[in-house]
Amino acid sequence: MQIPHYNIVLDVNLKAYQAATIIARVGDKKSRYIDIELRAGNERILLNKERVTLTVADENETIALTDCTISNNIITAELTENMVAKSGKLKAEITVYGTNKEVITAVQFGIDIVGKLSTEVVERENDFSALQAALSDVASTSNRINEVSSRIQPIALGGTGAAKAYEATQNIKSLYLGAITTLPTGSNLDDYTTDGTYDIGASVSADIKNAPVAGSTYKLIVMHIVASSLTQQIAIVPGKNSLFMRNCSSGTWSAWTKIVSYSPQIDEVGTWNPVLDGNGTITVKNADYVYNGNTIMITVTITAGSDITGTSLTVTGLPIIAKRAVAATAYINGSSASVASINGTGILVKSDSSLANKSITVTGTYLV
Repeated sequence: MQIPHYNIVLDVNLKAYQAATIIARVGDKKSRYIDIELRAGNERILLNKERVTLTVADENETIALTDCTISNNIITAELTENMVAKSGKLKAEITVYGTNKEVITAVQFGIDIVGKLSTEVVERENDFSALQAALSDVASTSNRINEVSSRIQPIALGGTGAAKAYEATQNIKSLYLGAITTLPTGSNLDDYTTDGTYDIGASVSADIKNAPVAGSTYKLIVMHIVASSLTQQIAIVPGKNSLFMRNCSSGTWSAWTKIVSYSPQIDEVGTWNPVLDGNGTITVKNADYVYNGNTIMITVTITAGSDITGTSLTVTGLPIIAKRAVAATAYINGSSASVASINGTGILVKSDSSLANKSITVTGTYLV
């Protein structure tokens, strides 16, 4: 709807009150606009970025003040809802606030607000009908909420598949770690390559093959890293605050690596599993360690196979990663004329001659 604006010219130099030229009716909204040109005598007042206000008052007090807009040197003022709230004769004036703190007010002009026929009864009936419809919608919505809340929503539709918090947690967790499975005695951890969580009890721990520890209760987590073909196993041993990790690549499992260990009051004594790094075979006679929380002392005795013809070899699988390389003592067939070092997860042994069929003993202590 396009409604023409009232157009008036106001002189800032006139003293006399201009008679009412603007007509509006009670309840008019966003439909009564006045376009005003300001003059000082015969000269037009140029406007740009000034602030302009319209102030309206009845016989007793000011009832409204609103900001106006300026476009092409014309001030546009809107008669707001407050101004046309009741019938009567109003006085109005335009005030301009300049950018250099100038203030100028034009001559007052009149506005007649005319009453209109009452629609109170119709509005009351309409409001009552609307209220009844709204209350009906609220009741329907409430019933729907109760109906939906009482249902168990399946996981496929964004629900939890459960009515109780614990069951919901287990359902959601199983999507990522799989359902918790208790391993039976005699299980081989090399066979567990499917993502999931597995419990190993102390009563069966000693009979679990390729396990990180024996005789302790622990939890095994199997997972695959995104964009990787590696199968990762993590063993958590709560009784010792220990964490072990290993991975499988192309069907070959790495040795277990102890990542986190508790600080014991007494030394921890255990065994570890040396693995040859490279081609050839070795026979392990013993591989022991003593751990006191800061350092670890290892002793290992192996026999190199006849297929190891080189003068050096590396075995990996240290129970805990070495922080930095350290020298170790090595004996080859009982002779100490050899060089050995411990670095990372491995031990390097060097000799002046072939190591084939020779007994090799290495001892050393390193920081962890």
